[in-house]
Amino acid sequence: MACRKRCIDDKFAEAILAGVDSIVILGAGLDTRGYQPMVPSGVRVFEVDLPENIADKRKRIPETGTVTLVPVDSDTEDLSR
Repeated sequence: MACRKRCIDDKFAEAILAGVDSIVILGAGLDTRGYQPMVPSGVRVFEVDLPENIADKRKRIPETGTVTLVPVDSDTEDLSR
């Protein structure tokens, strides 16, 4: 598990250093990468997860100007909209 987290953290940091200005985290759960100091202003992070998970996260962690919580049930909704 630690190796998986490290790999994701490395890819996240690489994307930011490469100049990516938007990052989408699918199945974000209670992930907090978008709230970390390594995310510079101007980089938008979209955290996509099931509506019930997003509702729970909204109770725990307020949205910021850089993180947008997106409730989507991929079984019944189309993410491309």
